[in-house]
Parts: sequence; structure tokens; C-alpha cells
Amino acid sequence: MTTSSATRSIDIDAPVQEVFAFVSNPKKLLEEAFPLNRRVTVSDIVTTPEGIVTGFQWTTRFALLPFAFKASCTRLEQIPHERIVDKYSTGDLSTYVFEPSGDGTRLTSTTEISRRIPLLDRLEVLVFMLSKRMDHALDQQLALIKQRVEAPRQETPHAQPEPDSAASDASAKA
Repeated sequence: MTTSSATRSIDIDAPVQEVFAFVSNPKKLLEEAFPLNRRVTVSDIVTTPEGIVTGFQWTTRFALLPFAFKASCTRLEQIPHERIVDKYSTGDLSTYVFEPSGDGTRLTSTTEISRRIPLLDRLEVLVFMLSKRMDHALDQQLALIKQRVEAPRQETPHAQPEPDSAASDASAKA
């Protein structure tokens, strides 16, 4: 079995609660912030009576392939505003750690990929290439999470409406 892992962090200008709310929601995490420009659909979300996600299904399509790829996820751990651990049927394990950082949040993501590919663990060049792709995918996902969470904060205030020209003319004549 071959296992590769990557860890990346990013600072997000939003409180831990907002970042956690985004990442803990599988629809937001996978449909809005899935790396590598793939379209993902999340379905069959299972939650506890308290609203904590315990599992879900997801589907994506790979470029030039005529079929969809389906997988499931089991949420192994969810400590509010601190940590989320997801185990995917593909063999991937994703861990998200949330830490206050100044007025914002430091989000750290670790992904471990385990594959049963004969002899791959002996081919160091392929293992290295896989790990570099994982680094890029994590950087891309964290940047998308940052963009989505910070977006409402970066909206510019609406410009003040211009005074009604008829009312302005009437007050000017008076």
C-alpha cells in the first residue's frame, strides 16, 4: 500500500465559528471549494439530531471520462470550532484544524491518501509527483475556502443614492 500526505495552512479573515460553519457543511466544502476545478454534487447527508454531520455521498466527473465517480464519506470526528476528520471510501483521510489567529482563523488541512497499487511504493518518482499534486490541490482548496468565507466581508458598501433631480430642482427654485 502506498500512502502520501500533505499539510497546508492559510489565515482567513473571519472568526473561527464562520470558518468552521463553512468547512463542516459538506455541500459548501465540496460543491463550492473542491480543488482541481471539478464539479461535485453532495447528497445523502446524514446528521445527528443535534445537526452534526456523520456522513454523506458525493459524485464528480473527471475530464474526458464518460462516467461519474461516486464515493462516500464518514465523519470520524467533529469537535466544534476545533477539528474535523473525514474518511472517504477512496482511502483518503482529511483533517481540518481551526485555530484563532489575531482577529481571524488559521485553518490547517492535512490529507492522507492511501492506495493499493502494486509496486507504486517502490516508484519514488510517482510517489513524489502524487505528493506535489496533493500540495497543489490543498493550496487550491484552502484558497477557495478563504475566498468564499471572506467574500461577504469584502463586499463594498452600497453607494448613496443620488438625490432625486426633480426634488433638487424644486428646492433650488425655492
